[in-house]
Amino acid sequence: MNRRFTVAALTTLVMAAALVPSGSALAGTTSDVPDVSVKLRSVTLDGYSGNIEVRTRVRCTQVEPGVGTASWRTSATQDLKASGSAEIACDGVGRRAKIVLDPRNGRFYPGEVGMTIDFFAVGSTGAIGTGSSFTTVV
Repeated sequence: MNRRFTVAALTTLVMAAALVPSGSALAGTTSDVPDVSVKLRSVTLDGYSGNIEVRTRVRCTQVEPGVGTASWRTSATQDLKASGSAEIACDGVGRRAKIVLDPRNGRFYPGEVGMTIDFFAVGSTGAIGTGSSFTTVV
């Protein structure tokens, strides 16, 4: 196991991945909002740059062809903060995705970090947003 990734972090990641639900559970209230899934794979610290890398598996499936968009966002907080976001292609294909969190005015250091992962799905008649916050060790 990589030295930058402790057993405590792995346990936290498994719990956090379970907390990020699929959009399908919520999509029953708005008929054309895409079904979105964001599953956390890892959170690691790049020791050289001081950036945090968040790796996920994302998928978006349109309920009605040509209708809807989706995106995911993540943020990290230690003594400083960083956040980033990315679009999710709504074609029903699961993909690996990565966001690198660069704090700009400093660097993250090994230790405990507060994380948030959110995703948003938008259709023509409504929108859904959900997320999860947790603490992990990098």
